[in-house]
Amino acid sequence: MGNVFPELKQYEDHIVDTIASEEKSFGRTLVNGIEKFKKAARDVKEKLSGQDAFLLWDTYGFPLDLTLLMAEERGLTVDVDGYNKAMNEARERSRNAQNKVDYVRRKLIAPNHTCTHMLNFALREVLGNHVDQKGSIVLLEKLRFDFSHAELDVYSKEAILADAKNVYGLRAVFGEVYPDPVRIVAIGRKVEDLLANPENKEWSSISVELCGGTHISNTREAESFALLSEEGIAKGIRRVTAVTTGSAFKAPELASALETEVNEASKAEGDLLEQKVTSLNGRVESAPIPTAKKTDLKAKISVLQNQVVKAKKKTAEENIQKAIKDVSEKAESVCSEGKGFCIARVSVGSDNAAMREAVVRVMEQKGIAIALKPLNGKGGGGKGGVLLKGRLEYSST
Repeated sequence: MGNVFPELKQYEDHIVDTIASEEKSFGRTLVNGIEKFKKAARDVKEKLSGQDAFLLWDTYGFPLDLTLLMAEERGLTVDVDGYNKAMNEARERSRNAQNKVDYVRRKLIAPNHTCTHMLNFALREVLGNHVDQKGSIVLLEKLRFDFSHAELDVYSKEAILADAKNVYGLRAVFGEVYPDPVRIVAIGRKVEDLLANPENKEWSSISVELCGGTHISNTREAESFALLSEEGIAKGIRRVTAVTTGSAFKAPELASALETEVNEASKAEGDLLEQKVTSLNGRVESAPIPTAKKTDLKAKISVLQNQVVKAKKKTAEENIQKAIKDVSEKAESVCSEGKGFCIARVSVGSDNAAMREAVVRVMEQKGIAIALKPLNGKGGGGKGGVLLKGRLEYSST
């Protein structure tokens, strides 16, 4: 077939890898379907429901004949009528969805549909012309797009510096002095192809750089990639920090654990909430987690911080009002009895700010001099002790 379709030879490795990948994917789906069947079979005594049989077809691609055979091996039957009913209902739902024309619905779908086209174009621009659409769905609330993107081989080869610089789209570090010959690293195409046709604008769609460092032989060896941060470090200069392989798998796991803690913290109140928020804020800030998730968690923590601030303000105002009431009552009692001073115990804990505010307000309202200082012994040392001194000009009017 290579004589008729020469592109088959050009992409032979990719085609073989794709077929192998599809076989592996189908194998995983088959295993999951078998496990689903086993679970459903354990839950019944004689007959597998038509809904379960339909689910095996709809989700895992099990034809009814296969389900019937597996059920027979376990001494079970299958509700075929129920299966046919579920199938017909699904077809009817599909027909209704296709036939229903609603202006409001179409208006909501339209942006997602147009952006699907934009996404298709952008993926080819960024990842390369090998990207093909494999499926899509456009809904009211979201769009979904399936596309092919192969694991790419990484090639390297030394070349004359002048020849290397002629390769269209080649990237090099500005101001860097390169040796001659120089090493070219390309992802997805052989260096020989680039050098043979250096002006081909297709090379701008792949990664081609001058580099003498160590690299993997295929992009699959990176396993995973997680973007941890993107920030400005100088005028016009941005910095990206990311991890690969095992660390990239751990990053979202840590983010998920922190999110659980943040959600649990939201159930706390008072001092406990403040302690949890303070701890989580520092840990999230320094945690090696995906930057998008970090932004979400910081937003949630900010909401909790606002709750803490509001709660503290409310408590402070309540303490002030209580302190004013206690100090006012004691001041009036002292002055009416002609006493020079008294000791008052104010029930606001260690809120010295509330006690000071109470003294100032009572002095202004009652026209008496009040001295505030720590008292020795129980109730002193800033824990609620207040010393009041009355003057003769006090008036009870």
